[in-house]
Amino acid sequence: MEASNYKFIGIFFIRFCLYLKDCHTHLYDYNDDVEIGEILKDAEKEGLKKIICVASQEKDFETLLFLVKKYPSLIIPGFGLHPLFLGSISQNWKMNLVKILEENQNFSIGKIYLL
Repeated sequence: MEASNYKFIGIFFIRFCLYLKDCHTHLYDYNDDVEIGEILKDAEKEGLKKIICVASQEKDFETLLFLVKKYPSLIIPGFGLHPLFLGSISQNWKMNLVKILEENQNFSIGKIYLL
Protein backbone atom coordinates (compact mmCIF):
# COMPACT_ATOMS: atom_id res chain seq x y z
CA MET A 1 0.00 0.00 0.00
CA GLU A 2 1.34 3.44 -0.89
CA ALA A 3 2.06 6.02 1.80
CA SER A 4 -0.75 8.24 0.50
CA ASN A 5 -3.22 5.41 1.12
CA TYR A 6 -2.00 5.03 4.70
CA LYS A 7 -2.30 8.78 5.17
CA PHE A 8 -5.88 8.70 3.88
CA ILE A 9 -6.85 5.80 6.14
CA GLY A 10 -5.25 7.46 9.16
CA ILE A 11 -6.87 10.82 8.50
CA PHE A 12 -10.26 9.16 7.89
CA PHE A 13 -10.16 7.58 11.37
CA ILE A 14 -8.78 10.71 13.01
CA ARG A 15 -11.73 12.79 11.85
CA PHE A 16 -14.08 10.63 13.91
CA CYS A 17 -12.14 10.85 17.19
CA LEU A 18 -11.66 13.71 19.61
CA TYR A 19 -8.35 12.41 20.91
CA LEU A 20 -6.48 9.66 19.19
CA LYS A 21 -3.36 7.64 19.75
CA ASP A 22 -2.18 5.49 16.88
CA CYS A 23 -1.31 2.38 18.82
CA HIS A 24 0.84 0.49 16.35
CA THR A 25 2.92 1.92 13.54
CA HIS A 26 6.20 1.14 11.83
CA LEU A 27 7.27 4.62 10.72
CA TYR A 28 10.87 3.47 10.34
CA ASP A 29 9.74 1.47 7.28
CA TYR A 30 9.70 4.76 5.39
CA ASN A 31 13.28 5.37 4.34
CA ASP A 32 12.71 9.00 3.50
CA ASP A 33 12.95 11.33 6.51
CA VAL A 34 11.05 14.02 4.58
CA GLU A 35 8.14 11.64 3.97
CA ILE A 36 8.05 10.65 7.65
CA GLY A 37 7.99 14.32 8.59
CA GLU A 38 5.11 15.00 6.21
CA ILE A 39 3.12 12.04 7.53
CA LEU A 40 3.61 13.20 11.12
CA LYS A 41 2.80 16.81 10.28
CA ASP A 42 -0.46 15.75 8.56
CA ALA A 43 -1.34 13.48 11.48
CA GLU A 44 -0.82 16.28 14.00
CA LYS A 45 -2.86 18.66 11.86
CA GLU A 46 -5.72 16.17 12.00
CA GLY A 47 -5.53 15.89 15.77
CA LEU A 48 -3.33 12.87 16.40
CA LYS A 49 -1.66 13.37 19.77
CA LYS A 50 0.62 10.34 20.14
CA ILE A 51 1.94 7.56 17.94
CA ILE A 52 3.21 4.29 19.37
CA CYS A 53 5.91 3.22 16.96
CA VAL A 54 7.01 -0.38 17.38
CA ALA A 55 10.35 -1.82 16.29
CA SER A 56 9.98 -5.45 15.33
CA GLN A 57 13.60 -6.22 14.43
CA GLU A 58 16.88 -5.47 16.12
CA LYS A 59 18.09 -3.51 13.08
CA ASP A 60 15.21 -1.03 13.60
CA PHE A 61 16.15 -0.12 17.19
CA GLU A 62 18.58 2.67 16.24
CA THR A 63 16.22 4.13 13.64
CA LEU A 64 13.39 4.22 16.15
CA LEU A 65 15.68 5.92 18.69
CA PHE A 66 16.47 8.56 16.06
CA LEU A 67 12.75 9.16 15.40
CA VAL A 68 12.01 9.47 19.12
CA LYS A 69 14.76 12.06 19.51
CA LYS A 70 13.50 13.99 16.49
CA TYR A 71 9.79 13.85 17.48
CA PRO A 72 9.83 13.40 21.28
CA SER A 73 6.39 14.87 21.96
CA LEU A 74 4.68 12.68 19.37
CA ILE A 75 6.32 9.25 19.27
CA ILE A 76 6.10 6.68 22.05
CA PRO A 77 8.54 3.87 21.21
CA GLY A 78 8.08 0.16 21.70
CA PHE A 79 10.99 -2.24 21.19
CA GLY A 80 10.93 -5.95 20.58
CA LEU A 81 11.28 -8.83 18.17
CA HIS A 82 8.72 -10.31 15.83
CA PRO A 83 9.04 -14.09 15.30
CA LEU A 84 9.46 -13.58 11.55
CA PHE A 85 12.76 -11.80 12.10
CA LEU A 86 14.43 -14.05 14.67
CA GLY A 87 16.89 -15.33 12.06
CA SER A 88 18.46 -11.88 11.79
CA ILE A 89 19.16 -11.11 15.46
CA SER A 90 22.66 -10.78 16.86
CA GLN A 91 24.06 -12.71 19.80
CA ASN A 92 23.90 -9.46 21.79
CA TRP A 93 20.27 -8.60 21.08
CA LYS A 94 19.16 -8.97 24.72
CA MET A 95 22.01 -6.81 25.98
CA ASN A 96 21.25 -4.18 23.31
CA LEU A 97 17.54 -4.12 24.19
CA VAL A 98 18.17 -3.98 27.96
CA LYS A 99 20.63 -1.10 27.47
CA ILE A 100 18.06 0.90 25.49
CA LEU A 101 15.36 0.27 28.11
CA GLU A 102 17.66 1.09 31.05
CA GLU A 103 18.77 4.35 29.44
CA ASN A 104 15.19 5.33 28.56
CA GLN A 105 12.90 4.16 31.33
CA ASN A 106 9.78 5.60 29.73
CA PHE A 107 10.21 3.31 26.70
CA SER A 108 8.28 0.07 26.42
CA ILE A 109 8.29 -3.41 24.96
CA GLY A 110 6.14 -3.32 21.85
CA LYS A 111 6.60 -6.83 20.52
CA ILE A 112 7.35 -9.89 22.54
CA TYR A 113 8.58 -13.29 21.56
CA LEU A 114 9.80 -15.49 24.36
CA LEU A 115 13.04 -17.26 23.56
